[in-house]
Amino acid sequence: MEGEKLAKQQLQSNNLIKKLRKKEKEQEETSRMQRYITSPWPHRPTRTVLKVCINISIREKIDSQQGEIERLKGVLDSKISNEKEHTDLIKQLNVAVQNYQSESSKLKLEAEEATDKMKRAESAVDNSYKY
Repeated sequence: MEGEKLAKQQLQSNNLIKKLRKKEKEQEETSRMQRYITSPWPHRPTRTVLKVCINISIREKIDSQQGEIERLKGVLDSKISNEKEHTDLIKQLNVAVQNYQSESSKLKLEAEEATDKMKRAESAVDNSYKY
């Protein structure tokens, strides 16, 4: 019974020591990072600090690139919308051109017929004066 009690106390002491060492290590790391951030160049940062800085840098790049992707998606959507509008306008213009061309052809034909009719009338008038 006495041995079990001592074993439990020893286990609790060991766990407490582990927790305190872990906490101390975290504080040292935080302190090191703050020294790294505030220290003048040149300095020799630790690998862990470099990894943290690189991770932060990578996250910032990812965030900025995701923002750029969103911006470009908006630009693309806008351009697609403009393209659809322009396509519709081109179709309307093509229809209008076809209508004008057919109207122009009709008017040319009518003008030729009128010219022929006028020539025949002039010819008839000229022939009537001859007799």
